[in-house]
Amino acid sequence: MKGHAYIMAWNEAETIALTIKHYQQFCDKVILLDNFSDDNTREIAEQMGAEVRLFGIKGVLDDREYTKIKNNVWKESDADWVIVVDADEIFFPYGKYAFQLLSYSGFTIIKPQGWQVVSRDMPKENWLEITNGFAYDQYSKLCCFNPKEIQEINYVHGCHVAKPVGNVKIAEVGTLFHYRNVGGPERLVKRHALYRDRMSDWNKRWNAGGHYLYEDQQRRKEWEEQFNGSRPFASLGTGFYLPDTPSPKND
Repeated sequence: MKGHAYIMAWNEAETIALTIKHYQQFCDKVILLDNFSDDNTREIAEQMGAEVRLFGIKGVLDDREYTKIKNNVWKESDADWVIVVDADEIFFPYGKYAFQLLSYSGFTIIKPQGWQVVSRDMPKENWLEITNGFAYDQYSKLCCFNPKEIQEINYVHGCHVAKPVGNVKIAEVGTLFHYRNVGGPERLVKRHALYRDRMSDWNKRWNAGGHYLYEDQQRRKEWEEQFNGSRPFASLGTGFYLPDTPSPKND
């Protein structure tokens, strides 16, 4: 089955190669949507064979632009499944033949279990070098769906909530790992300072991305609490990994 991955990014040169390499394992095309990075994110993506496009406003973080492109860019796709994620979100289907099995069963949207990944280390060759975190339902996003059956996905800002329109049949399988908290608290503090400086007036007015406005010490304290509450997760199968925890549907 044909799959297309749409990845949103800004200044992800440190890790974008790992993200693209991951999605190239099971997607026929990877499209990088870049919010005018001023590092070499785009150059790395092009060298790896990803299609690169610009979106949004140069120098400005505006969640309305992110939401708009996530709600519409996939409508061009002729794939059987599309994946719409940020560059630090790593989606793993439930097994090698997940898309075929789900399609044959009539499912049109995948809702994975979200996990927050926390580590003082950075991966070098593969995201799954980092195997520590905790289940985090906020990242159980409707990030993968059949564009032939879904007419509108209707994400709201942050894309943690969606109101899809069309032939909606949701399978609660797979995993979505969020790798924001890797590399230790100081890396997170520095990245959030960069995002804070780029926030649009609209974002500030409506507290969209309000966590970027946290005091640095508050951010460090939260990171340490999450690290202390995290645990290793296990791998299953070849190339597709899942935490050793029940799916939400079994809770």
